[in-house]
Amino acid sequence: MSLRAYADRLLQESLREFDRSLQQRRDAAAAAAGALVGGARPLAGGRRAADMSRHRDGYSFEEGAFLAEELGQLREMVEQMACSVSEPDACLLLLSPDFMAPAATVANSTAAPPEPKANGPAEEALRSRLQRLIGTAGPGRAAEDPAGVTHLWQSLGGESYLFLTCPVIDAQGIRIGALGFAYKSPDQPVDVLDRGCHTAARLSAFMLEALRARTTLELDLVVAQKRVQHLRQVAETDQLSGLVNAASFEEKCRPRLQPGQPQAALVLLDVDLFKRVNDLYGHQFGDTYLKTVARALRSAFPEGTLLGRIGGDEFGALVELPSHGRAYLASLLTSCRNAILRATAMLGKPDLGRVSMGASLYPAQAEDFAGLFQLADAALYASKSTGRSTPTVFDEEGHQRFHNQQLSRRFAEALAGRRIVPYFQPIVDLQTGACHSAEVLARWVDPDRGVLPPQNFSAILGDYRLAEEMTRSLMLQALETFCDLRACGAAPPSLSINVTSFDLLNREFVFDVQTALLDAGVDWPALTMEVTEKVMLGEATGQIFRTLEELRMRGAKVALDDFGTGYGGLQHLGSWPIDILKIDRHFVSGLGAGPRNLAVVEALIAIAEKSGFEIVAEGIETPEQLRVLRAAHCTYGQGYLFARPVDAAHLAPAVRGFDLAAIA
Repeated sequence: MSLRAYADRLLQESLREFDRSLQQRRDAAAAAAGALVGGARPLAGGRRAADMSRHRDGYSFEEGAFLAEELGQLREMVEQMACSVSEPDACLLLLSPDFMAPAATVANSTAAPPEPKANGPAEEALRSRLQRLIGTAGPGRAAEDPAGVTHLWQSLGGESYLFLTCPVIDAQGIRIGALGFAYKSPDQPVDVLDRGCHTAARLSAFMLEALRARTTLELDLVVAQKRVQHLRQVAETDQLSGLVNAASFEEKCRPRLQPGQPQAALVLLDVDLFKRVNDLYGHQFGDTYLKTVARALRSAFPEGTLLGRIGGDEFGALVELPSHGRAYLASLLTSCRNAILRATAMLGKPDLGRVSMGASLYPAQAEDFAGLFQLADAALYASKSTGRSTPTVFDEEGHQRFHNQQLSRRFAEALAGRRIVPYFQPIVDLQTGACHSAEVLARWVDPDRGVLPPQNFSAILGDYRLAEEMTRSLMLQALETFCDLRACGAAPPSLSINVTSFDLLNREFVFDVQTALLDAGVDWPALTMEVTEKVMLGEATGQIFRTLEELRMRGAKVALDDFGTGYGGLQHLGSWPIDILKIDRHFVSGLGAGPRNLAVVEALIAIAEKSGFEIVAEGIETPEQLRVLRAAHCTYGQGYLFARPVDAAHLAPAVRGFDLAAIA
C-alpha cells in the first residue's frame, strides 16, 4: 500500500471516529438538557461514560494523565504509517504548550500535554530538534521557524542518522506541534521520505484538531453537567435552613421505604409558639431561630439521616433504626430535644427551643410515605395536646383520634348524619343573674365513644371544607332549637356562634347566614359571631375584615374570643368591627391567687368600658371568682359555676336565670 493511500485510509477512519464521538457528545448534551428541565439524570455508555465519570470525579489537566491514551494512540497510528513506507529508527510527535488552550480554559488549567519518554540517543536528539522547532527547548534557545520539512544528517556514536522534522499546523495556521523521524539507514530516497513526513504531519494536524474539538465538547459537557447538578441541588434545598425542602423531602424518602430496606422512623417536628417569636422579636430573628434549630437537628441525628424543612416552622427526618428500634428512637428524640434547647439558649431570648415531635415506624406501622406521614402527624398532634415540648411515637390505641385521614372520613359521615350537634352554654348577666345569650358549642355524638368535645376532632378542622360545613350545620341546628324554644317562650335572647377564618374568607358566607335567618324567621340582632384573635391578625382591608364589617352592618354583633391570649388583639381594638371582648379563662382561673391576676382582669375590664365594648368573663368555676368579677364590674360571664354546656333538650331550664346570691 502506498503512503498516500495509507494516509487517506487513516484520514477516513479518523473522520468516522470523530463523527461518532461528536454524535455521542450531542446525545449526552441533550440528556443533560433534559435533566435540567425534567429532573432526569443524563445517561451515557461505553468508554465515554467512563471518561465522563473520570471528569466528574475531579479528573484534571494537572494530574498528568490528560489525553495520554488518545495521544498514545495517535502516535501509534503515525508510527504505523511511517513504518508502512520505511523503517524509521525513531518517530516522535511533540505538542506545543498551547495546543489545548481552549479546553484548558474550560477546565481552568494551564498545564501542557504530557510528552512521551525518549528511548535511545536517536530519540533524544530528535526530541531536541522538535523542541527547538516548537519553541520549548528552554531558556536561551531560540525556536526554529521552518515552513516545511527539514532534513539533517547527524553523527551519533559514530553512526550517521537522517533526521526529518516538520511543524504540525492546524487549519488556522497555528503551530500546534512538531513531527520528526530518524533513519540510520533509509531505504527510500530523501525526497520520498520528505513527502511522507509532510503527509504524516498534515494527518497528525487533522487528528489533533479532531481530538481537541472532541475534548473541548466533553469538557463543555462536564461544565453543563456540573451546572445541572448545582441547579438541581438549589432546587432541592431550602435556602434558609440548608436542609432538603418540602418538595424534595418526600421524593428522597421514597427510595428508602422500598421493600427490603432497613427499618426506619419518620419524625415530624414542630417549633412551638413560633408565631409568637416572630411577633415579639421580628421575622429576622425568627429566621435566625429556624437556622439554629436546623443546625441542632444536623448535630443530633446520626449521619445518613434525611433532614428537611417541610413547612414554615416544621421539620422532617427519616432516620434508620437498629434492631432495638423503639428504645433507640425514644432516646434519639430526647437527645434531639435537648440539643435544640442548648443551641437556642445561646440566642439570648426566653422560652426558645420548645418543640413538639411525632414519629411513626417503618415498616411496623406503615409501608409507604403517605401512611407514615399521616401517623407521624397524628403523633405530633397528640404531642401538642399533652402540653407541647414532648416527643411522641404513634400508638394505635391512644392516637387514633388524631389520625386525620380516618378522622376526616368519620367526621364527614357524622356531619351528614347530623351527629355533629350544637350544645349550649348560657352567658349570664353578672349583676342580675339573667341569661343574656347562649354560646353554641360543637359536640360529636359518636355511637362508640359517646359525646366528644372539640379537642377530640380539632386536628381535622384545618380542612376548610369540613370547617365550613360544620359551621353551617351547627348554625342551622341552633336556629331550629332557638325557634322551637321561642315558640314556648323559653329561648335565650340571642345566640353566639363561633366562626372560623375559612367561613369569613368565603365571600358567600354573609348570604348563607342571611338565608338561614330568613328560613328560621330570626333577625340579625339575635346573632353574635365569635372570632379569635388569630383570625384578626390580617389586614383591615382583607376579606375577613370586610366580612365582619358586613355582618355587623346587618345587625349581628362581633365578639373577640379568648381576648388576651393572642399577639395582636390590642392593636385591632381601634380599627376592627368589634362589640364584645371575652376574657380568656386563663385569667379568670387565677383570680384569688394573687393581686397580679386581678390587676390584669381589672385592666381588661377597664379597656372594654372605655372603648365601649361589652365584656364577658369565660371559665367562671368558683364563687370566689364570681365575687371578684362582680366587684370589678364585669358585665357578663359564663362557666361551669352556672351551667355546663347542654344539648337542645336541656337548654330551656338553663336560660331561665340564676340566683347569684345563692351561688355566691
